[in-house]
Amino acid sequence: MAISCNDIRDWMIICELLGGCGSQGGTGDNLIVDGGMLWVYDEVRGKWLSSSRITAISGRKGRVKNGYLRLIDGQTSNLTGYRMTRAGVLTSLSAQTRTDETWILRVRNNGTDVTSLNVVAASGAHNRSLNINVEEGDLIEFYADTTAFLGIRDPFVWAEIAWRNDSL
Repeated sequence: MAISCNDIRDWMIICELLGGCGSQGGTGDNLIVDGGMLWVYDEVRGKWLSSSRITAISGRKGRVKNGYLRLIDGQTSNLTGYRMTRAGVLTSLSAQTRTDETWILRVRNNGTDVTSLNVVAASGAHNRSLNINVEEGDLIEFYADTTAFLGIRDPFVWAEIAWRNDSL
């Protein structure tokens, strides 16, 4: 049986009016509406995550060697970073350069490395199985680490973050 967008919207409205409800799936209830948001139990990560995701992007035009990548309007990520508005989980990470490069993308939380992505003689790499908790108020920053003499060319990174609900 196919489920339409109208069915899902109606279900979400009814659940919100009732103060939350679940739908059978997996090993138990795995969908809940709480606080106006749809939460899905991620059995792999063992956490309640939002169905919606945010994307944190960063990059740098030209070459960079052992430096922070930039955010919107050119701010360096170590000066501002992405401030988390609520608890979340970094679920995936992607890195790309203009040509084949060897470098390490370091993701930092409040200045401390929390994960990295190795790109070896390739134009890009990704990891969609991350499970890195971040807390409300944390600052997420991106750092390009390389031993290449001139640095890497035109790095661009993309991180996916789901909100986390520890009270469900």
